[in-house]
Amino acid sequence: TTLGLPPDLAALGDSALRDRVRSLGEALSAGTLRVIANDADTEARLATDRAVQTRESAWKVTVWAIALGALVTLAASAWLYRTIAVPLGRARRYAEEVAAGRADAGLPRHTADEIGALTRAVEAMKEALAGRVAVMREMAGVVIFQAEGVGVAARHALGVQEHADANGAGADLEDMHEVVRRAETLRDLAEQMLQA
Repeated sequence: TTLGLPPDLAALGDSALRDRVRSLGEALSAGTLRVIANDADTEARLATDRAVQTRESAWKVTVWAIALGALVTLAASAWLYRTIAVPLGRARRYAEEVAAGRADAGLPRHTADEIGALTRAVEAMKEALAGRVAVMREMAGVVIFQAEGVGVAARHALGVQEHADANGAGADLEDMHEVVRRAETLRDLAEQMLQA
């Protein structure tokens, strides 16, 4: 039976037909392998192109990440400087002014953080010291007043004693002069306290 082979194949014998089919199979197989090899080459080129694109994308992402990191670092540094370093500098200058004895030193703005608490504590200390200085000045004024009173009384007593000596009473005037000197020394120390 014939299967409807083309006339050139139908004229061939069994052995020649087998050889012809084998040669056609090999040709078909070689063509298929060539197609597969070409497809593999194409896929390899596409994979290489994708790898290059991925590398370029990764480089761009890395550059942007570094730039963004630098920008965030710069912004954080500026924020830290403005919120910590500047108020600490103001607080330090304020504390130095208070330590130098400037009773009128003041810090115009208090923050709600630890720096504000520190400046409020220094301000409370300044007010307490100012109160103590006021009490010391008041006490020095009282000492001056009392020293002047003692001096006046001592000079009066010295005048009486000198008058008595002039009339022949003959008392020791050195003790009275010592009282006057001590009263004057006490008055001078009190005035120095007031000036300090």
